[in-house]
Amino acid sequence: MGRDWRFCVTGANDFDVEATLPGFAAAKIGWVLNSPGYIEVDLLPSQVSDAVTPGNHRIMACEGGSGYDFMWQTCYLTHLSQFGPPGDVRFRAAGVGLESIFDWRIIHNEWAARASAVEHLEFMMEDLQVLQGGGDMGFDNDVSGTFIGGQGPLLSTCLGVVAGDFIRELAGRTEAGFDWEVNIYNLPPQLTIYKPDRSYDAEVSISEENCQEWSVELDTSDLLTTVTALGEKSDPWGPRHNLARTSLGDVYGRREVVIDTDHGGDGDADEIREQLLDAASEELSRRAGARLQVRAKFIEGRPMAPWTLNGAVWLGANVTLDLPSYLGGTQVGRCTEISVSIVPAGMNGPGTPGIEVLEYVFDTLVGDITEGEDSS
Repeated sequence: MGRDWRFCVTGANDFDVEATLPGFAAAKIGWVLNSPGYIEVDLLPSQVSDAVTPGNHRIMACEGGSGYDFMWQTCYLTHLSQFGPPGDVRFRAAGVGLESIFDWRIIHNEWAARASAVEHLEFMMEDLQVLQGGGDMGFDNDVSGTFIGGQGPLLSTCLGVVAGDFIRELAGRTEAGFDWEVNIYNLPPQLTIYKPDRSYDAEVSISEENCQEWSVELDTSDLLTTVTALGEKSDPWGPRHNLARTSLGDVYGRREVVIDTDHGGDGDADEIREQLLDAASEELSRRAGARLQVRAKFIEGRPMAPWTLNGAVWLGANVTLDLPSYLGGTQVGRCTEISVSIVPAGMNGPGTPGIEVLEYVFDTLVGDITEGEDSS
């Protein structure tokens, strides 16, 4: 194991190191696209102390130094457990990523605006951190990232909406969707969005031959063949609508959902139909096929390993998956989850080297190219 892993404990809303754990027996660090990551650290009795009591602390996974030279992950320290038989007792300190705090915050102030995703989220951050007493989370009030400017969705909120639900609802909108995270490398941490997403071409491939463990799932249970998009209400005739469908309907029959959009009203009828068709086609493009998920696990540093933890592949990366034809054939999958499981040197016996086992999850859709069909 080439990295000098350290785990540090800080205050709940800052990066000031209060303690560096004297060692660890095993650890797992994870990163998840559009969701909180995590840290789990197993400690021997001689390594546990009051520093890992959960509550008003963060735990950081770091590389090198008495504090840290590089921070891989930081989480709220939420759990401490004891397990194992007498004579082999261990403790596990665990935490969940900073994104999780939004599920414990409630929006108190109302607003209604047609604004960009960034503007909506900055309204939310001001409400949470400035307008609510004791609400400071130690985050930047500004929202950063890559996004398309211009007019955004008409959106309103009110007292009682969970902030995490608000972010996910906005992120999942057909016209305004984005990937998101709390960027821990910005000081203070900053809510960051990637619009339309954080995908990039890693220009690498992976196959079963690269891995110690390899699992594949091909699932058609959520497959759609038709999407109907509804626009805003236009009295007295009700909402405008349009649909998109694919040739997969010839095989699976009509499997349909309906989505709501902000298009419609009193605008030009042909233009609105085109907007609704685009919205329906975009939703269909995400679900018109079989969902393919590949889990690949390998030991970093082995000759067969396709890359390293700090190599070409991170969350959002597009990677070529070499698969047999009965599992969809060669596909390009998007990395949606990464973890590293760490066993320090000497834990498997005197003189044994440390081991870092990397696991990657890739998701994609296997199906025909979406073809929209206009409908009145």
